[in-house]
Order: sequence, then structure tokens, then C-alpha cells
Amino acid sequence: MKILVLYFLLVFLLISDCIAQKLEMKFFPASLTNSISIFSCNGDSCGIQFNIYDHDDSSKIIWSESKRIPSDIFKEFELFMKDVENLCDKNVFGFDGITIKGKYFDTTGIKQFKFWSPLKRTRKYELFKMTIGTLRKYMESKNSKAYLRRLKSYLD
Repeated sequence: MKILVLYFLLVFLLISDCIAQKLEMKFFPASLTNSISIFSCNGDSCGIQFNIYDHDDSSKIIWSESKRIPSDIFKEFELFMKDVENLCDKNVFGFDGITIKGKYFDTTGIKQFKFWSPLKRTRKYELFKMTIGTLRKYMESKNSKAYLRRLKSYLD
């Protein structure tokens, strides 16, 4: 049994080192179910994983979609992460709006950020807009498109 546990631990460590960079953004909109987008990149191999969660059980995924993306798109997200400290708000809760929490993983460690209903002409707004735009471009299912169309309304 110990050998099996050690084997799985070793596999996990090897797999986690394979992804050189990863950006997770969780969306908590007031009038929609929660969702998460995970952008990962290892060299020129990049992709998006997009999950929509059940309204009553936030641990239950009701829709999931994955796509490959060009590495230059991930590089645009990297530019935002260089100044991640300026993406943090002290107040990240409201009754009508959206809370966005994120983690950026790279070879130097994990950087976290969170903000609420970003105002136009701010870096937070531009990151949210770029994320929604990228998801809308690459996610092709009717479920993803319908959800993202409603999520986009938080940009207005």
C-alpha cells in the first residue's frame, strides 16, 4: 500500500512540473452560477479548461469544455500577472456584481488576486474583458456560449 501511495505521489509531482504556467480565474457572478477558467501553458502547448458549476452545489460541475489555444494568447495574460498585486481589492463582495478570484502559477511560485466588479478603463476590467473574449472565441458549445453571453453582461 505504501508503495502505491508513493507511486501516485511521484506521478502527481511529475505531472505538476509539466505545466510550466497556469492561470485560474474563478467567477462568482451575483445572478449566475459560478464558473472557472483554467489557462495552462507548457512551452508552445497551451489550452483552456472551462467549467460551469451547479447553482446549489458549487462542487458539482454541470458543464465542462476544453480547447487548445495559441501560445501568444497566454503571453498576453502573462503581462497582467507581472503586476498582479495591483489586481487585488480589499472589498471583494457585493450584492449585485461579480467577484473574480485568481491564481497564477509559474516557476517562481503562486500569485493570487481577487477583485469585485471591475470599473472600465482599469487593468482589472481589461483582464476580465480579455478573459471573456478569449473564452467566447474558443468555447464552441451552446452551453458555454449561453453562459459566457450572460457573463459578458458584467462588463457593461
